[in-house]
Amino acid sequence: MKHYEGLRQNRAELVEKFTKMDKKSIKDEPTRELIALAFAVAVKCEACIAVHTKAYKDAGGTREDLGSFIDIARNMQAGPGLTYALKVLEAYDELEEE
Repeated sequence: MKHYEGLRQNRAELVEKFTKMDKKSIKDEPTRELIALAFAVAVKCEACIAVHTKAYKDAGGTREDLGSFIDIARNMQAGPGLTYALKVLEAYDELEEE
């Protein structure tokens, strides 16, 4: 991805240090990268998505498992979206009580 290459060209040493993850905690590299991708999606960081998608693929991660990951990410967005949408109803009801 363009974001990844741009980062590598401009700040190669910083990116290398930043993208190295502690391999003692989760030894399975594809799983570790899926966790990193979950955070990248949550914070909407395109450069992070590029870096960790490449690391996931390089570690042997499959496109099929990414499909499952996307399903989980979609479901997690729906839950918070619904939760906060219901807060609109709560706020409206509070205004009605005034």
